[in-house]
Amino acid sequence: MSLKLKGFGFDDVYVCPHNLNEGCSCRKPNIGMLIEAQQKYHLNLEKCVVIGDRWSDIVAANKVGSIKILVKTGAGESSSMNTLIN
Repeated sequence: MSLKLKGFGFDDVYVCPHNLNEGCSCRKPNIGMLIEAQQKYHLNLEKCVVIGDRWSDIVAANKVGSIKILVKTGAGESSSMNTLIN
């Protein structure tokens, strides 16, 4: 999957390999992957866009002040604004 996305102009792709119960810092809504990308590429996360199809993507983006885009396909179809806000 990462090679396909890099073909569309993405510099990198980050995927959490952990299960929900493992308590890692990279599984969203934790911000570990965003911080890793920030450090690797010297990013200002407030000028970055996080595109996701789950409420946890949007919450993580909000925690670091990034621009948020919820894609309403796949898992995003069942995400509601009430879930995102609360």
